[in-house]
Amino acid sequence: MQMKPVARIKKRQSEKQDPFLVFINEARAWLKVEWPKVAAGVVALMLAGSFFVDRFTGVDKTDWRGTADIVSAYQQAAFGDPKGAIKEMDRIRTEYDGIAERLAILGKGDLMMEFGDSVDQSGTRPASYYFEIWIDDFDGPPMDLFHAYLGFAAALRQQNQPRRSGILLEKYAESGRAESGWAPIALEQAALSFIDADEFDRAKKVLDRLLREFPKSAESQRSGVLMNELNGALMAASG
Repeated sequence: MQMKPVARIKKRQSEKQDPFLVFINEARAWLKVEWPKVAAGVVALMLAGSFFVDRFTGVDKTDWRGTADIVSAYQQAAFGDPKGAIKEMDRIRTEYDGIAERLAILGKGDLMMEFGDSVDQSGTRPASYYFEIWIDDFDGPPMDLFHAYLGFAAALRQQNQPRRSGILLEKYAESGRAESGWAPIALEQAALSFIDADEFDRAKKVLDRLLREFPKSAESQRSGVLMNELNGALMAASG
């Protein structure tokens, strides 16, 4: 039996791995190969922080120590101990303030997305919680903010809440963030989330915006094909 157009689109998208998880998997594979260099770099950063950073920049050297601990926790997870890595992220976010605390919260969300919520022995919060509190409670570099939004959206999809995922990513692309280079990615992923939620008209509006506001982006080029398929699916459904 030939699959209906809407089902075909959803099946094709479901076979694609979430881009956030792709990034995490690639980073994990790289770390397995390059961990000696990472370890050497961490040591160098710790020494630099101890002797120079706090004196010349005013940045607390504890941030550097906390960041080094975070790298070690990711390494611990990559080598087969995600539960221990989660505990280490919890320790870092309670013992440090500032940059290290923020990165540890994102790190815990990353690890729970990669290895499943069950790796958190406390078992009280899903992965989405840690991305959400980062968005609500912290200011930081644009890349970290996008990291938190994309992680939150991916976690919501894992929790079978694609509509919330789409709304969140649309929110990210609004107002001042529309100038960000990350906005086209957010809009593309929002459209895919709305397709997963069977909200095809809303997905079409998001794709229209992506094509209109970011016509030269790679996401816009890909979305042109998706838009054609979505239009065909909508016509088939209405017919």
